[in-house]
Amino acid sequence: MLSSVAQLYGAGATLRAIGAKVGLTAEGVRQRLMREGVHRPRGACGTCSTHGASRAGDRCCACQAQARAIAWRKGHKKRRVKRFWARVDSSGGDNACWPWQGSRYPAGYGHVSWPGVSGAKGRVDTGAHRVAYSLSNSGIPSGKQVNHVCDNPPCCNPKHLYAGTQVDNICDRDVRGRNGRLGRRKVKCKRGHDLIDPTNLYVQVDKATGRERRQCRACCAERHRTRVGG
Repeated sequence: MLSSVAQLYGAGATLRAIGAKVGLTAEGVRQRLMREGVHRPRGACGTCSTHGASRAGDRCCACQAQARAIAWRKGHKKRRVKRFWARVDSSGGDNACWPWQGSRYPAGYGHVSWPGVSGAKGRVDTGAHRVAYSLSNSGIPSGKQVNHVCDNPPCCNPKHLYAGTQVDNICDRDVRGRNGRLGRRKVKCKRGHDLIDPTNLYVQVDKATGRERRQCRACCAERHRTRVGG
């Protein structure tokens, strides 16, 4: 015959309500139900059907704790995403750059610690633009990186980001004239001569690599005169 505690539990009362009636704490009620074989702390999965006929299909404490943990993780993810976008300045509008307001890498890209980026299991330090693209596009495709179309490293506007390769990024750099190593940013040489004037600019192409070398004709002529002593 079931005790009064077991009968109350079978009728659907909570552990706290039962404890208030019999003068026990919720933990004390749980321990008594476990001794009577009515309640068990662990379930195989999903739901438990070992609580008696009146409690068939009800979840045990372990299953309830697991459900609470899952709900907490879902809520925590939403809060984490909300905190991320709160650090992005989107006041300029949908088509403007959205600069990252947190810490940044020396190259200007936003820095953030985020889980699950690039298949990582734990939290990893990564670029804020990568997280912004991942949140807006359900992840980053395998073997791809996130590139900017606006040439603004701290920008996190998903409209300014696309998944591409390093080759795509290099091509974009060269087409837009952002390759400082090739001297394409310079408009004057180190002696102040104009490099925009096509009559003063000499471009030498390496036949083996296809790379360009930009030279100032005025400087070349001056070096030649110095060597020949004229």
